[in-house]
Amino acid sequence: MRVLTRKDRTFWFEIDDVEVCIRPIPAGELMRIQRKHTKRKLIGGELHEETDAVKLTQELFTRCVVDWKGLEDEEGKPLPCNEETKKVVAELNSSFASEVIKRATQIEQYLNSEELKNSDAGLNGTLSQTA
Repeated sequence: MRVLTRKDRTFWFEIDDVEVCIRPIPAGELMRIQRKHTKRKLIGGELHEETDAVKLTQELFTRCVVDWKGLEDEEGKPLPCNEETKKVVAELNSSFASEVIKRATQIEQYLNSEELKNSDAGLNGTLSQTA
């Protein structure tokens, strides 16, 4: 028997004419990644936070994108879905990357609400899903 975890669950969406396979981002992981790219500085006795938005977007996008179809370079050639390309896509197409990240967090919220609803329905804490 194979036990499914969140990282086993992926979902396909069409965003800007590109099909993207997305993995949900758990809230704890999202917060950890945000903290990693946020620096705190004491300025004039006040604490200020400064987030490196490019690095944050690149890491979140790289984390949640599993695959894509229909993403091409300027010559119309398919772009490979690998870590290096994901970082470039996230940096140069921030609105696309932001939409993908938004979907990944929405998937996580939905899964959490469904699990809560199902546990409240008396399913003894079990949840049947397919990968």
